Amino acid sequence: YAALGSPLRILTVTAAGPDEGKSFITANLAVAMAQGGTRVLAVGADLRRPALHRAFGLDYRVGLTSVLMGRMSLEEAVRHTEPWGVDVLPSGPLPPNPAELLGSRQMAALLEEMKQRWELVLLDTPPVVALSDAALLAARSDGVLLVVTAYQTPRDVVVAARRQLEQVGARILGVVLNRVRPSESGRYHYYYYYYSRDGSSAESPRDGRWSHAERPSASLAGRATGVMADRIPGGRDA
Repeated sequence: YAALGSPLRILTVTAAGPDEGKSFITANLAVAMAQGGTRVLAVGADLRRPALHRAFGLDYRVGLTSVLMGRMSLEEAVRHTEPWGVDVLPSGPLPPNPAELLGSRQMAALLEEMKQRWELVLLDTPPVVALSDAALLAARSDGVLLVVTAYQTPRDVVVAARRQLEQVGARILGVVLNRVRPSESGRYHYYYYYYSRDGSSAESPRDGRWSHAERPSASLAGRATGVMADRIPGGRDA
């Protein structure tokens, strides 16, 4: 309820550090909201080690950067996924200057276009502590979710992430505690992946796609939708 009464149209999902599972959280949240009747666009805004595309079995080499560089329109680059009902914009070719692209006027204009066409835009961004990319997008978003790994992420790293987001005026809606041990939580189990430079995963099959069991499941993110739907124009309670 951190921003109750304020429309939530663009949500940045980031992490305190690498390997926190933010892309999988983004994918599950997108599916949960789509199943609740919200028009959702999930954007692969991690232009360094993209992973969001794998959740939906897509190729990352056509997407966000293709649009920013003027090689195709947003409509041409977006992929509609079934059976999840989520529109996905993968990262596109990896550029040598990710922060420059994400902080550009073209990106600002593209975000405005996305807001006009979708009820909720989820931006899967790099970790916030080591890179400026996430902070640049967080400043242009209506809210931020910070993903933290249970039993692993140092407290000082989480504090540093919060401070960096606050410095750019980002609205932190909450923290997602990922990879909670089933024996201790009694309710949830989270899958995880490792980053690699080309967007493949050390834990994924050779074709770079996640197995069916690892694909998005609305149950992981379902608890968040009730709060979010109240702040999304046209959204409904889960």
